[in-house]
Amino acid sequence: TAGLKSGLVAFGAPPDGCDDACCVSGACGSACAGVYVACFGVRYYDDLLPQLKVKSGGSGPDVGGGQIVVWISNFPTLVSAGDAAVIVRSNAQETQAQMQV
Repeated sequence: TAGLKSGLVAFGAPPDGCDDACCVSGACGSACAGVYVACFGVRYYDDLLPQLKVKSGGSGPDVGGGQIVVWISNFPTLVSAGDAAVIVRSNAQETQAQMQV
């Protein structure tokens, strides 16, 4: 994930409404009247890509029905089972697989 997080440092007691939202809108001059403020922003990104590690054997029966165990690390947190899908492809055929978390 990536994004921009803004922040504000007030040099004194800020009045109500003087927060980092004025940094985004550019209205700190009026929202923070009488107090010196400094706005800043931090742009961030997550460079930890998901890693896959096969824990079962690398082959299975040619008629299907085999089980593959794969550990995934650095994968985003899933809120529900519908947030991700496992699809197995072989030539032109595609099959949904069961996922356990």
